[in-house]
Amino acid sequence: MGLLSVAFLITLGLLLSGESIKSKPKFLEDMITKLRPHTENIGLWGVAYGLLAVILTSFSSLLQFDFFARLLGNILIVLMALPLALEKLVAMFPNLNPVVLEEIRGMVGKIKSHGTTLGFTGLGFAALIFLQVFS
Repeated sequence: MGLLSVAFLITLGLLLSGESIKSKPKFLEDMITKLRPHTENIGLWGVAYGLLAVILTSFSSLLQFDFFARLLGNILIVLMALPLALEKLVAMFPNLNPVVLEEIRGMVGKIKSHGTTLGFTGLGFAALIFLQVFS
């Protein structure tokens, strides 16, 4: 589960913080270009996996630091994937109250405005969880 969290954190981190990197290496530019058409699906699966991982991590018997790092990493996956998957999630619930929908869009808008910060934080947590998995 840790390696899948690392993969999601790296993917979502690159998608969210990719525009803010001024001089990207060619392989990074190619990777972001290949991921762009699939952002809604990545976001939808990121939300689903992140919520499941938060629940499963809550019941795990990890050491205290490992537990909090993985829990925060999984919460970051949900936060970073929500702006990407919002339209697909809204389409799944057509009878959603317009006031609730407006509040959800406002919340996701706030998350999206801090996308670069969340992206770099996600990349940092990916490195931390990777080190924890292989230590």
